[in-house]
Amino acid sequence: MTGRKEGRPLIDRPARVVHVIPALKTGGAEQQLLALTRSLDRSRWDSTVICSHFLGALGPDYSE
Repeated sequence: MTGRKEGRPLIDRPARVVHVIPALKTGGAEQQLLALTRSLDRSRWDSTVICSHFLGALGPDYSE
């Protein structure tokens, strides 16, 4: 559990987040997930995307 004590995070490493999506086609959900993962503050969030079925056209974009 995270929280703040004296203005500092209780955990001094990024929180881990896993996003699971069935395919990485060029659709809206896939584009939004890409935009979200690129915009996250990497000092606060350790984001991983798991594609369960089909990498599709956006697969290479997620490997950045």
